[in-house]
Amino acid sequence: MKLGRHGIVAVLLASTLGGCVADRQYRRGAPVVSESLNVGEFDRTQTGNLSGRYSLAFIEFDDKGQMFEPAQLDRAIAEVRRARTSRAGAKPSIVLFVHGWKNNASDGSANVWGFRQVLAGLALNSTLGGQAEEVVGIYVGWRGATISAPVLKEFTVFDRHHASQRVAKPVMIGTLQRIMDAAKDRVVSSSPATMVLIGHSFGGAVLETAVTPALTQAIHDARTAKTTVSWPADLVILLNEAQEGQESKPLLDLMAKEVKPWTCAKPSGLADYPRPAVISISSTGDVATRGYFPGEQLIARPFQKKKYSGIAGAKLYYETTAHNGTLRSHVFGRTDDPEIAEAATKCLPTLISTISYGATDIEYAVVPDPDAANKTPYWVMHMPPAIVPDHSTIFTQIFRDVIISLIGQALLNERRNELIPAAP
Repeated sequence: MKLGRHGIVAVLLASTLGGCVADRQYRRGAPVVSESLNVGEFDRTQTGNLSGRYSLAFIEFDDKGQMFEPAQLDRAIAEVRRARTSRAGAKPSIVLFVHGWKNNASDGSANVWGFRQVLAGLALNSTLGGQAEEVVGIYVGWRGATISAPVLKEFTVFDRHHASQRVAKPVMIGTLQRIMDAAKDRVVSSSPATMVLIGHSFGGAVLETAVTPALTQAIHDARTAKTTVSWPADLVILLNEAQEGQESKPLLDLMAKEVKPWTCAKPSGLADYPRPAVISISSTGDVATRGYFPGEQLIARPFQKKKYSGIAGAKLYYETTAHNGTLRSHVFGRTDDPEIAEAATKCLPTLISTISYGATDIEYAVVPDPDAANKTPYWVMHMPPAIVPDHSTIFTQIFRDVIISLIGQALLNERRNELIPAAP
């Protein structure tokens, strides 16, 4: 997105009056760390000495999309390979996270600590499940924060939106490809690792832009080899993504053209759905992407080249993917929510997550929308504020539990995406 006149004025004003967050590396020469968090540190409902152990690597990019220290990538890849060869048949979980707006790779970033809690939860879940597989986290840092002053930092939305597109390529594309190759290639061992990519806010925009070429190539490769689609990552999750829907539309269109659509499984049948490749999910309490983002796009529109025409095209520009009703494919919430219960009378849920808090169990479900136009492996949905209350507060206790459960269930699904048969 090009920065309009109003955006330039706002950024200059903020830069003048507010404290500037430097474009710098925070993890200089830092090795991959092996650490653990006691469960009580991130889940107040739990007690005892249980802890989740994981390893964590950082890869940092400057404001032009170049790596500050390429050796960071080498160390991350070496850790992935080490985890895969730690024992015979090892299948570690590799989780890469691209942080969002107003964050970076410093210890002062809420996203850094939230991601560590998710890694510890995944490791603990693996141990309790009897698998005891290693968890490797890769935190991708970029200059999501440029101003530290309260209020004024909100005006950086224009500049950071543009930066999210600039940082996403081409070095970022190659970085993701090398990491996914390290997790999936058959050279290191016969058992590929589980690879999950997560992007938040503008970090979701960075991630989607950078990984789309690989997802597109996977479809073309499957067509050439006449096989099911082998995605380069097991799951891509976009949380409160701050990017216009028109950037997702080409991939959605390709999937609709090439990949067999899912069909609604009736409540009396079996839930035989293929696993998702991408999940785009935003909170209904996310005012930033529901309200501020369309306003930003309105200001920038006179300076933009239109990609789609008509009312639907305008919505693709002004709305993010998860907030665009025509792209939404599933509903997500508590099973006792009337909307979820109603949907479940028409389609069997694809995923069900039961979260326990002491003596209280809360059940959440993801249910296909039988009337959805989008029936691709690119799932689009809302989530209630009870899970994620706003744009930035993503690593709530309940969301950590939900996302860990949903990742586990999605990856247990072995049914792959099949291609639509080619015309004779």
